[in-house]
Amino acid sequence: MQQSVNEKIRILSEKYISPVAENLGFDDDFPWEIWKALGDSGVLGLGVSKEFGGFASSSREISSALYELVLSGGNLGLGLSAMIHILVSGYVISRYADDPIKKKILPLLASGTSTCSFAVSEPGRGGHPKFIETRAEKNKSDAGNVFYSITGEKTYLTNGPVADYFVVIAVTDEPSVKVVGRKNFSAFLVTSDKDGFEKTPQMKVPFFKPSPHGGIRLTCYKSGLSDIIGIPGKAYDDIVLPFRDVENCLMSGPVSGAMKRVVKESLKIAASVAKLSKEAMIILGRMDAVADLARDMAFKMADAFDLDIPKIDQQRYYFQFREICLVFNSLINSWSEYIESETVLMDNHMVFVILKNDLLKSAGLGDFILKANLAKAGAGMIGSVS
Repeated sequence: MQQSVNEKIRILSEKYISPVAENLGFDDDFPWEIWKALGDSGVLGLGVSKEFGGFASSSREISSALYELVLSGGNLGLGLSAMIHILVSGYVISRYADDPIKKKILPLLASGTSTCSFAVSEPGRGGHPKFIETRAEKNKSDAGNVFYSITGEKTYLTNGPVADYFVVIAVTDEPSVKVVGRKNFSAFLVTSDKDGFEKTPQMKVPFFKPSPHGGIRLTCYKSGLSDIIGIPGKAYDDIVLPFRDVENCLMSGPVSGAMKRVVKESLKIAASVAKLSKEAMIILGRMDAVADLARDMAFKMADAFDLDIPKIDQQRYYFQFREICLVFNSLINSWSEYIESETVLMDNHMVFVILKNDLLKSAGLGDFILKANLAKAGAGMIGSVS
């Protein structure tokens, strides 16, 4: 099955994405035609069970598909949007929603007819549980029906400007025995066509185009008990934290695909140079080796997630992947300095320029959490020998 899906993705990417990769890298408009083609190819249904029109794929199969999508297409933004779509549909809704929700929206998501977003972070506060203020208050209608009234704002949502469905994390009833700094959170399925819902203007993000990022504002948005995803009050521990882990794992697939495509684009640039220096050839050789190492580590991370190996080992693989990214980005900069010295006309190599920018910018994402976890790991190492 995986060979067939990846082959479809390669053919689709080379036909529809690669020829317009340069335009996509500067475009804020979402390419719905390509998105629907991704749905037809099966990539948007990875992670969704066959019962709802998907492929019930493993993390390894998803990572491999996303790798192929970016390698063949030459655009990392679409890879990011597809990954978030797959995570929300395949790792959140598929695992935690009740059957009526699954039957209603998973076929739409698997086919690419609709898309979805995960709404945790808030303006000026980020996604730390201590600072989340979006609140869902329990109420009862005149007819005696229980519902929640959700008020708050979410931001930096991948696919936010084009999504029809949002999984919104909100503070619900506080625990009976209050723990300082500890809140209860629940996850709600929010739809964009109901009263009390508003999308905020699309954010101007200077990388990952055409992946759209934006926010939503909820004002007394009414949500029924049937809209709750997962166990009420436990969404942060059960859904948000695991989502971060699988996001770190699967993002390595499209990122490593971008690295390999950068190598291919670099070879095109090399062909325009009269005579490459030995140092330049060394850089190219190292870039190719590191890109392959990144791919292997991406697949190793996905296998570890599927096998549910200890989290500390999964985290170690993620640390290693981030170090590989730093090495590759250093090589990109060295290669860029070389081709600049050769006065290569980069207007003819804009896919390289766009992917370089995306990779360099993405290296800083999640850096604060990464460093905190590295510090914790380092402290644990010191403690184990003291």
